[in-house]
Amino acid sequence: MTDFSLILEEVFGHSAKIASLNYVGARNNKYSAAVGFIKYYENKMRLRNKEFSIYTLEEQEELSSLGRKINFSDNSILGKLFGYFFDN
Repeated sequence: MTDFSLILEEVFGHSAKIASLNYVGARNNKYSAAVGFIKYYENKMRLRNKEFSIYTLEEQEELSSLGRKINFSDNSILGKLFGYFFDN
């Protein structure tokens, strides 16, 4: 939006800023309000010494790659690639 910074300064004063987000999954600025709300909610929960997650502990462990080893066969493309670079 042209001259948005001028409108922002007129309405909110000099303390307001226009931000550009660069988070994984929110590369476009049209998602900045959603990311801001999520961060605001997370900070409020942290101030209340509460944790909130949409995943259970079991689901978090399942989704994380910790403790999970990926095996590539020597005949697969990834296996050949890793074998070439890492001499497996």
